[in-house]
Amino acid sequence: MAPFVGRSGVVMNLDPLVSGGLVRNGTLLEIDEGLSAEEVAEIVADRFGGKPVATRTPEERAEENTDEAEKPRGNASRDAWEAYALSVGISEDELKGLKQTEIRDLVDQKENPGDSEETGNTEEPADPKDADPAGSDD
Repeated sequence: MAPFVGRSGVVMNLDPLVSGGLVRNGTLLEIDEGLSAEEVAEIVADRFGGKPVATRTPEERAEENTDEAEKPRGNASRDAWEAYALSVGISEDELKGLKQTEIRDLVDQKENPGDSEETGNTEEPADPKDADPAGSDD
């Protein structure tokens, strides 16, 4: 198995058959065994630009993604959700100690304020079974 590194800066030992397509499309880069963390970070910076994702602070990740911030998938990592939350205006203090699902819920509240108690809309939605389909005037 050969060592490979991606944009995150994480070194992975993968079978070349598994990693072949990822190397060809530029997602992974094959590296020499025995490199120090600094050498790997330098390779990542040269190849992918900037510091490896794994060594960036949440603020740095949010700053980089401000213009292109794409909402992570529901099962994305806590770090991905934290970076996205910072990019939509949630402070680091608000995120301290929160789990991934809690950050995701906080982002949803921030992006959809009409669905929360903040707007004063605490009324339950009408049950469609209670509607009068015939439209009678009784």
